[in-house]
Amino acid sequence: MYRKSYGLLMFCICLLMLNGTYAQGILIKKRNTSVVVNGDTITVTPQLTQKPPNTEIDIYLHVQNNNSHAIVLKAKKTEFTMSSTAQHGICFAGMCHTPTIYVATGAANLAGGQTDSGFSGHYVYLESAHTPVKDLVAYTFYDQNNPADSAIVYVVYNSMNPASVATQTMAGVRLYPNPASKELNVYINTSSNKTSIEICNMAGSKVLATPLHTGYNQIAIRSLQPGIYMARITDANGRQHTQRLCIE
Repeated sequence: MYRKSYGLLMFCICLLMLNGTYAQGILIKKRNTSVVVNGDTITVTPQLTQKPPNTEIDIYLHVQNNNSHAIVLKAKKTEFTMSSTAQHGICFAGMCHTPTIYVATGAANLAGGQTDSGFSGHYVYLESAHTPVKDLVAYTFYDQNNPADSAIVYVVYNSMNPASVATQTMAGVRLYPNPASKELNVYINTSSNKTSIEICNMAGSKVLATPLHTGYNQIAIRSLQPGIYMARITDANGRQHTQRLCIE
């Protein structure tokens, strides 16, 4: 009698597990595919079309309401690992959020069987200041009126793959003093007549850009706030010199 009852109990548990696996109310799919990725781990890498100074790794997901009734779909992110030199944000329900927002403020009203295609995750870093790494995050989608009805997908943002074809470096370049405060001296030994310097802050925003000539150049930097910057010099042949710059 005991064995029969135990066997029936295990059968019921297995049936419930199967129903939970194959009759999920929310389905996560990769964009432009019918592949369901609930509970899966997806790895995304930079694209070769990326250009400096920022590199951005993106993922786009479609979320389907597999229920027969309507739901109010919410989205949130969880960061298991996150590089200090990268920023990670999400866009959902027509709004893109700063990296400090973990639960999207908006929601998507989905009728039974309807799919939302407005979710994306974005991982941004300044390539010259970033140590390549694999960062793990998770995206959870749930019904606001029934949080137990949810689905999760794990995403690895892999910046260890090169984002662009390696560029040639410039020789004979000097930037001084470093740290600098009022003036930055730049010496270049190149025959190119289309050489320029760009200075970007650690968020990747360009704060200064000016052309350079062969030999010694003096650049006024009084308007820049104290901090760490990245200086990139590029000539007409595509050769580059990148250097970390401290302004005090």
